[in-house]
Amino acid sequence: DALPIYLTIVAIVCAVLAGGAVALWMKHETRVAAESLPNAARIERVEGQVALNDSLMAADTDWVQAVPNTPVSAGDRIYTRDNSRTSLAFTGRNFATLDPNTSLDVLALEDERTQLALRDGNAIFDVGYLDPGDVFEVGTPYGAVNFEQPGLYQVGLDDNGGAIVSVLSGLAQVVGLGGTGRVSKGEML
Repeated sequence: DALPIYLTIVAIVCAVLAGGAVALWMKHETRVAAESLPNAARIERVEGQVALNDSLMAADTDWVQAVPNTPVSAGDRIYTRDNSRTSLAFTGRNFATLDPNTSLDVLALEDERTQLALRDGNAIFDVGYLDPGDVFEVGTPYGAVNFEQPGLYQVGLDDNGGAIVSVLSGLAQVVGLGGTGRVSKGEML
């Protein structure tokens, strides 16, 4: 009589151990699958006509209409037309708002590095969080702007062949053709 009870207990213990092993394996597989996905941003808001091209090298005919929650990844270009605006949400608490007639390329979306290129127009960057050592950079045809602290920044290209950087809050490092400098809260370069 003790043998069937013993075998039942052994079977229950084996089933519990097997279930635990399967659960651990599934958790590991889910984590590995999530880690293999590239970081992405998303179109948060669209006003007017906003176009998205999923390859910086694609022909001009490969543009699609952007809508809210459209994913954006490295290699994408976003363009706003006349009287149009869009907002992008990046990993964490970082956002960009593109004014009309603005073109922004997404060069890198990595855990510690967000790298964008403003090709035309004007954009506001709301950097809500940066870990120590993180890089949030906006390149222009005239140089690059690194946001060193959380803050609110405006970067634009003017009609005279220059870039304008305004720091509403935070601290930015500018590296350009004319030299290097820091721009603090309330300053413009």
